[in-house]
Amino acid sequence: MKGLYLYWILNGFIGDKMSKNDRISSEQIFHDKKAVGIVENQDFYRFDITADLRDSIFNQMTKKNAIVLDYGCGSGWMSVLLARQGNHVIAIDISYELLKKAKNEQKYHYENYQTLFCEMNAEELGIKDGSVDYVIGNAILHHLDIKNSIDELHRILKVGGVCFFVEPLGHNPFINLYRKLTPHKRTVDERPFKINDLENLKNSFRFSRLEFSFLFSLIAFLWVFGLKNDYLFVKTLSALKSFDRYILRVLPFLRKYCWLSLIQVEK
Repeated sequence: MKGLYLYWILNGFIGDKMSKNDRISSEQIFHDKKAVGIVENQDFYRFDITADLRDSIFNQMTKKNAIVLDYGCGSGWMSVLLARQGNHVIAIDISYELLKKAKNEQKYHYENYQTLFCEMNAEELGIKDGSVDYVIGNAILHHLDIKNSIDELHRILKVGGVCFFVEPLGHNPFINLYRKLTPHKRTVDERPFKINDLENLKNSFRFSRLEFSFLFSLIAFLWVFGLKNDYLFVKTLSALKSFDRYILRVLPFLRKYCWLSLIQVEK
């Protein structure tokens, strides 16, 4: 019986049936290589640096036995956390290799919880209209054609459904310099969010939350990329994140220079 309802929600455009263009194919190749270790992972991803953002999202997900779309699931770690909370999870990604890795690494949870991993184009979702309660996307929208993806998300969400996105921003000159110096760490077509990109979301959804994080706390990453001291990184990051919360409240014009945004919208 596992996942029968989840299978019913699907309507095609999965795996070999999904359509692709050159940009989508390029994203797929990059993330396939990343999954098998050909492309280097960001060193700081071994730390759970966005745990507070994730917990904040989970606290807003109050519906029981909800249908949740993990939008760009990667290795499946978020899918597992969502499923363990009693949700029915459809986890999609463009990368076959990442999905294979997710099924292997999350084998126990995949077999014992309501989780369905699917290879799928995020801009052409093989999911029935009005069937999803929540969508969670972690750093995926900036890889996509925003209008296409937003139209699809609006289509599959139930009335009153909610989307949560954590997206990198593209206004900080120091972060942009790092991006230019490390092009091999990201895809050719990805483009960090700008504030005006939020207008695309406003045209289809009602905004209920917009938060920003990682401004001065980025200084803590010197302990990752330079002097390499994990203990001092964690301690410095914690202190500077508290300072960020204060300074962004007092000087809101600095918010767009943060690294990450947390976006919550409703249909």
